[in-house]
Amino acid sequence: MALKRKKGFNISSKSQENRLWTKASTFQGFEETRIKYNDVIHFFFLLIATDPSGVDLSSKEQWRYYELLVKGDSASFPLPDEFQGFPAVLMRAAIRKAIGAYKSWKSNYDKWTNRPKRHQHHRPPVQPRGVNFSLQYDSGMWKQDSGSDIMLKVLVSGQWKWTKFSYNGRTFGDD
Repeated sequence: MALKRKKGFNISSKSQENRLWTKASTFQGFEETRIKYNDVIHFFFLLIATDPSGVDLSSKEQWRYYELLVKGDSASFPLPDEFQGFPAVLMRAAIRKAIGAYKSWKSNYDKWTNRPKRHQHHRPPVQPRGVNFSLQYDSGMWKQDSGSDIMLKVLVSGQWKWTKFSYNGRTFGDD
């Protein structure tokens, strides 16, 4: 089902979820990428919990605020060495995921604190000790999409490499 224009709504982008077909050797690289991606999300979640002032900005300014906190010579919270060389596009996707996870945790915590005392016998929501999100590939992390094959940037034995994957899924119509 293709996206259609509606009065009062903008279509800024289309997202698509597909199933990748991989060999065992390329799956390990994909799994390594997912683990590193989730580590970066968790790092930024903890950073956001330490400095939540950037969450009140507009959506584009949010991730930029936290990106500037970790990059450059005058970074307030330098990026750990294990995340050096992490692709900027994937890092921005991780920052957006971390902001969403923080907002979710914060709203649940605020609901818990605003309960009447007689209903606060349960423990408050705690911040996650780890996260397990699926990878989000924005433009810049994929290329050469033929409709059945695509090149994705994945972490293979500590090196970022372009790897070809086959996939299938529904297609968008030409409306």
